[in-house]
Amino acid sequence: MVESCQLRHAEKMMHWIEEHYIDEIRLDHMADDIHLSKSYASRIFQQETGSSITDYVTARRLKQAYLLLETTILSVEEVDRRAGFPNGSYYIQLFLKSAGTTPLQYRQQFERSSRH
Repeated sequence: MVESCQLRHAEKMMHWIEEHYIDEIRLDHMADDIHLSKSYASRIFQQETGSSITDYVTARRLKQAYLLLETTILSVEEVDRRAGFPNGSYYIQLFLKSAGTTPLQYRQQFERSSRH
């Protein structure tokens, strides 16, 4: 029963993140909205997902950035804003670490590969 309750809390947190990933994510806001303490929310999320909340939010934002780069002609700056990254240079660093290339290079490579 405790495990299923913890899983439900983790699912609520993932749903909350899905609704708010483009905003500034603050653990205290999420915990308040879901009616959990910050420390409990953080611990349960890590236990149930194997990921920290920060890493999960970053992965969700990167997923959105990839999608926008692949499906729109928005500028890289607009993509990072719409994906929820508050700092453009930090976004580029994360993108480089994740994709091994800059967002602009990623878009160009995607466009070339989708033409073939």
